[in-house]
Amino acid sequence: WSGEVSLQNLKVKTKALDFLQLPIKVIDGFIGRIFLKADWSALGSKPVNVVVENVFLVARPRDNVSTEQKLALETAIHAKLRKLASWQELKLAAPNLGEGSSSASWSEKLGTKIVNNLQISIKN
Repeated sequence: WSGEVSLQNLKVKTKALDFLQLPIKVIDGFIGRIFLKADWSALGSKPVNVVVENVFLVARPRDNVSTEQKLALETAIHAKLRKLASWQELKLAAPNLGEGSSSASWSEKLGTKIVNNLQISIKN
């Protein structure tokens, strides 16, 4: 029940990184290879390996990034960082909060285990 998937010479969608609101625009790009290896019979206990190789992007600075947009982005990032710090403090104060919930389905628990066991390597 082991499985391997290899995808090669994948074209990058130019709008794939737009949601990150980076000050760059992707013009073109490709990924040489994505390799996935999983033991389907032990999906929750053994790691799922993902290897991404030879990522090439052609990008340029965005023309329309105004000072106001930059300031708004920085403010939003700082707000998110404060929320994250608050969440981390709460998690450290009550580490078992939210775990062991009986409302979580089997598939949610399996999905969480898979994500926790995910091993990603990026080369080049």
